[in-house]
Amino acid sequence: MMHFKVVKFDINHKNEWDTLAELNWGEHTDSDNEIKNNFFATPDYVVEARSNNDLVGIILLDLREVVIGSHTLNAGMIGGVVVKIDHRHQGIAHQMLEEAINFLKNINIDLALLCTDVKRLGELYHKAGFSPLKKP
Repeated sequence: MMHFKVVKFDINHKNEWDTLAELNWGEHTDSDNEIKNNFFATPDYVVEARSNNDLVGIILLDLREVVIGSHTLNAGMIGGVVVKIDHRHQGIAHQMLEEAINFLKNINIDLALLCTDVKRLGELYHKAGFSPLKKP
């Protein structure tokens, strides 16, 4: 049975999350150091998908304040979405996204953001309610 939950980031579980990502994420053109140094902060929360206690998917959540003019918004940044290769195409990523979005709503986040390859993964995120920003 599949279980989904949001957990506070805990350094003691970092190796398990990193291993899942390294083994199942797919190709990246950036080096590991560029990805770690330029794209990901230490997350505040992690959405976990587990099947019989086996970690099969994660989403990283970072919370930030974004100032636009005189307005401050609470933003939830979604990243590091990964599902084990042998568990893909079963709706797990979509269910984790729903869990992440519900969590962000419950803690009064004003805006949820994510960055992705829209050509490859846009449909997944569109089904969860995201739409691409228009380029200037």
